[in-house]
Amino acid sequence: MKEVSICEKWFSPVPQRCLCINEPKICPEYIDRIEVETLKEYILSRKHHLLISGIGGMGKTTLAEKLFNEVKMMFDVSLWMTYKGSVVAGIAMTMAEKSVDEDLIMHFEKRMNSKDNQRNVIFIDDVDDNYLSDKNRDILERNAIVIVTSRMESISGYITHEVLPLNDIDCIKLFKEYYKRTISSDDEEMIIELVNRFGKSTLLIELFARAANKSTKELNEYLGCILEKGISSTGIKVQNNKEKTYASVSDYYEITSEYQIDCLVTISNWNRVTQDAYELGRRNGIGVFTMSEFMGALNCAKPSVYIRPIDREDNDRAGVGFGRIG
Repeated sequence: MKEVSICEKWFSPVPQRCLCINEPKICPEYIDRIEVETLKEYILSRKHHLLISGIGGMGKTTLAEKLFNEVKMMFDVSLWMTYKGSVVAGIAMTMAEKSVDEDLIMHFEKRMNSKDNQRNVIFIDDVDDNYLSDKNRDILERNAIVIVTSRMESISGYITHEVLPLNDIDCIKLFKEYYKRTISSDDEEMIIELVNRFGKSTLLIELFARAANKSTKELNEYLGCILEKGISSTGIKVQNNKEKTYASVSDYYEITSEYQIDCLVTISNWNRVTQDAYELGRRNGIGVFTMSEFMGALNCAKPSVYIRPIDREDNDRAGVGFGRIG
């Protein structure tokens, strides 16, 4: 049986009762938030577009993925896209189209209005300030209820929901999702101290829990070592791009152009850093780490001179400092 492409499904002249495009999966380690039911009811009311706002690492995308899966079957068309500098670029990428033309936009609008009183919902992840002046915004907003995630605090025509940090109990729950060994009450107190120091970033909680789970040290010794370093989250950028399996030079330039950082840590599925990205960071005094390398650097007496295991046999790099953590 021939596999139907995204475009064939989308542009089919016979509309399906419910068409879900580019569906995100709910993270298995998802910690439920009390606002989910309220936001779900708000989306279904279709009164206003919704901005899910918050600083990086607070769980905006994870919350949006949960909401998408909660409401998708209640609309005729449910669409998930990642914002890539413009609405039309996001549509093209979502439709697996290599180019953008007027026909694509025309077919898009036609599909969004293929029957009377059609109910459509569009989720757009990681919207930046280009969206504010995007001339094609109205293509989405006049045809669907739109939910976006962004670090921006407000967008005209959107109701804002700010994603706040998890409470201490939920931070412990999230840590336990990635740390599979026994945790004592004393350990929990140290975890709370650590996550509060890092602003309760869900990405950093995941990073530390995963690394602690791999460590040969007992949890209290491991956490004590990190707390003793006195590091903060201000110079650390965690990348968890589900569409990529590695941190590349383009990631390096994109992130360093927006943030002033000391290190970039990738926790993508395959957890890899390209050699070019590593070398570029080394030349500029910025660590580009996988998760395990980052934790290895933290465990060094002098993190700034940490050398990756993969490079320890390379005489050309021996003794070269890497990153500025702490």
